[in-house]
Amino acid sequence: MRWTAVWLVLALTACDGVTKVVDDLTGPDGATHTSPESPAAPEVPTAPPAAAKPLDTVKARGQRLRAVDGAEQVLVPAGTFRMGRDDGPAHEMPLRVVTISRDFWIDRTEVTVAQWQACVDAGTCNAALASDTGERGACNWKSKRDTDHPMNCVGSPGAQAYCAWTGGALPTEAQWEYAARGEESRIWPSGTEPKCVDLVWSGPGTCVSHYTEPVATRPRDVSVFAVHDMGGNVREWTRDFYAPDAYGRLPAKDPVQRAVTRYRVSRGGAYLDRNTNNLRASFRHRTFSDVRQPHNGFRCVGGKID
Repeated sequence: MRWTAVWLVLALTACDGVTKVVDDLTGPDGATHTSPESPAAPEVPTAPPAAAKPLDTVKARGQRLRAVDGAEQVLVPAGTFRMGRDDGPAHEMPLRVVTISRDFWIDRTEVTVAQWQACVDAGTCNAALASDTGERGACNWKSKRDTDHPMNCVGSPGAQAYCAWTGGALPTEAQWEYAARGEESRIWPSGTEPKCVDLVWSGPGTCVSHYTEPVATRPRDVSVFAVHDMGGNVREWTRDFYAPDAYGRLPAKDPVQRAVTRYRVSRGGAYLDRNTNNLRASFRHRTFSDVRQPHNGFRCVGGKID
């Protein structure tokens, strides 16, 4: 009898322990909770998650589709930000406060090869304004594999013609930089200095990009307003003519350099860039207006939606 009683006590004690664990795991609301007394399960390596859908990465303030080309656009609300920098090339200085006085809609991605082709097919965009080197050349147009890549090798006249076809225009420098930086005036569009895999560029080591990539495939290369590929893939034409002293002369409200020069300003990083300075939201590039380069593309602001 004495040994039977001992075994009975031990059995009841074990049951109480099981009951305690179950009580810890199941809360009063019926939900399952982890017991603080339970040892943590070993971390099991898992495959990297699939790339997030672009608009899942950063929530847009507003979204719409442009009618003529089906482009997704995101809303950039009016606001104030710091434009330029105080420690870089002279043509990016001084750092100053700029106000964008009106909301505007900007293309979520760079204009793609397929969208450019639609403009050519409509008889509006002149095929002669873009270079074509065939499949997997440096220029994407007419490539059988690159229809979802950014349209490149198009000069400012071709980019302007496309945006006019949509009822929109190229962004001003100030609009572009505000869409990239936001009111917090980020240094890099994504908010942090980019690593190799964060965007399409040719950084150190094995980060070399020989070609562009389909638009919006690097979910970390997204601005606070959910605008994609402002750090890499291709540079983008803006409406402004280039002037090295523009920042010291233009007004603080809705600035735009309209005085004609030989150059236009292109903005943003590109797949050939190796220097992180070229990936900063403040980076300005002087480009001949009609030059057609593999690392230059564009996006539009505005446009008809019905």
